[in-house]
Amino acid sequence: MPSATFRIDAAREADLPAIMELEESGFDAAIREEEAVFRAKLALFPAGFVVLRDESTGRARGYLCAERWAGDPGADPAAFRLGHDPAERHAPAGRVVYIASMTLDPALRGTGLGARLFDEGREHIRRAAPGLETELLLVNEAWEGARRIYERSGFRERSRLSGFFPHAGGESRAAILMARSLIL
Repeated sequence: MPSATFRIDAAREADLPAIMELEESGFDAAIREEEAVFRAKLALFPAGFVVLRDESTGRARGYLCAERWAGDPGADPAAFRLGHDPAERHAPAGRVVYIASMTLDPALRGTGLGARLFDEGREHIRRAAPGLETELLLVNEAWEGARRIYERSGFRERSRLSGFFPHAGGESRAAILMARSLIL
């Protein structure tokens, strides 16, 4: 475990340069989001954007961003497309939260901080956005470590979207649509 102390914190516009560095180090060029998309998500649903902040430097070392939707789109690939305008589906009182993206500084992977960011970040969102009933996310079929984190948190595979994730180096990969009910 790293010696630094970390906290889950609301993302701020000043975090966007660090978030973009995390995006570049965390994702293949073919699936990176643009800064304008992150800026729009932060402006539209600030409660849905959190960072793992290094308390000694104040720097974001991981992020999780989400969108609040009125309903569940099922396995419609268009609902999840890269670079979509978050305003297209945003519903301020929506019942569905879509975990749109999450990554952690590669130097911190394997320390348990990814699971902490995922669990505490989602808890932060649920406290700030009451009325949520369902959590959704997509994961690349090749990202087994991420999928284990999600499964440990109660997410279950609902369907697969074949060829959803392009890859700059070759063959596209399937997306696994995972869901978790928040209704007890």
